Amino acid sequence: MQSSIKRDTIEGEFEAIVKKLEPAPGLLDAAHKMFKAHWNHIRDQVEEHRNALRQQSVQKGKNIETLMERIVDAESDTIITALERRIEKLERERALNDAKVVKLAQPARGYDAMHRTAVEFLVNPFKFWCLGQFEDKRSLLRLAFSERLVYERGKGFMEPKTTFPFKVLGDFLGRKTKMVGPAGLEPATYRL
Repeated sequence: MQSSIKRDTIEGEFEAIVKKLEPAPGLLDAAHKMFKAHWNHIRDQVEEHRNALRQQSVQKGKNIETLMERIVDAESDTIITALERRIEKLERERALNDAKVVKLAQPARGYDAMHRTAVEFLVNPFKFWCLGQFEDKRSLLRLAFSERLVYERGKGFMEPKTTFPFKVLGDFLGRKTKMVGPAGLEPATYRL
């Protein structure tokens, strides 16, 4: 009875699993375009929000000027005090808006720099495994598999549970996919 399993056997079977994680090139291009479009959409939303905050600051500045003019014309100490409180409140709100605008600055790195490593990892996890250092290999195990891999003598590795990105990419690779059938009772959308 054999009490151990050859290291080359286990490593070979594991490498075969990692090679299967690699998506088709066309699929990855499509995913990359979707990520880029999402990145641009978020960037545009942030820019719109930043512009809205700037507009609010400008409007608050105009309101402060109007209130200052009213203070000059006011004769009652009560009215002057109320106007001064309102001016202080508007100045705090404007300072808060200005701080938010600064906080919403452009990202430190662009899309390509932010996603290069992640996309490279998704494109070729096997290369990441072969060329990586020990910590890179540990990262691959955590990033690619949602649970520990189980190896059974005589059967090899059990079907691994992959993380969400690889699960989605695997579903798109054509594993048990089929074309959508013809229109049925659902409302037709081709006229939209």
